[in-house]
Amino acid sequence: MGAFAACGGAPYWQYGATIVYEYVVAATTHTSDKVTFGDFSSSDSSHARGILERYPKGSRVTVYYDPADPGTAVLEPGATGTNYILLAGGSALLLAPVAVTLGRRFGPFR
Repeated sequence: MGAFAACGGAPYWQYGATIVYEYVVAATTHTSDKVTFGDFSSSDSSHARGILERYPKGSRVTVYYDPADPGTAVLEPGATGTNYILLAGGSALLLAPVAVTLGRRFGPFR
C-alpha cells in the first residue's frame, strides 16, 4: 500500500490498495484488480486501509462481471463518488464554451 510521487518538485505520498482476485466464468479463469469502476489513490491512507480491511488476503469475494465481456469485473459495482466528480468536471468543461458563446451573443456585453 502506498506510492511515493512528486509534483513540481515537492514529494508526497499517494495511498492505494491493490486487491488481486481470480474468478471463473464458463471454465475460463480470469484475474482482475478492480475494486470499483472509480478506483483512486489518496494522500489519506485510511481509504486504502479500509479497502484492505474489507478484502483480507485469502478471503472469498463476490465478483461482479460483464456477461458480454467476462474479463471486465469489479468487487463493488455501481457508481462511486469519484465517478460523480469526474462527471461534474467533464460536464463543466463541455458546457463552459457554450456558456461563453451564449453570454457573448445574448449577454449585456453584446
